[in-house]
Amino acid sequence: VVATLQTASFARVYATYGGVFIVMSLLWSMKFDNYSPDKYDIIGALIALLGFALFITHQEIEKKQKQVYFE
Repeated sequence: VVATLQTASFARVYATYGGVFIVMSLLWSMKFDNYSPDKYDIIGALIALLGFALFITHQEIEKKQKQVYFE
């Protein structure tokens, strides 16, 4: 419901939050619950971080393109 009431860029924010949440929850469980992640946990966290990195770099590229276009 919340996502339908947001602007078009909300999907990026939501996906970025999800990626960071996955990684932070894995780190939290390692530190406080003495959890040892297996290779699939690490692979999943890396995929989430890769998605986060793609969103961030895509936003920066869009900003630069808009600046060049409007100058």
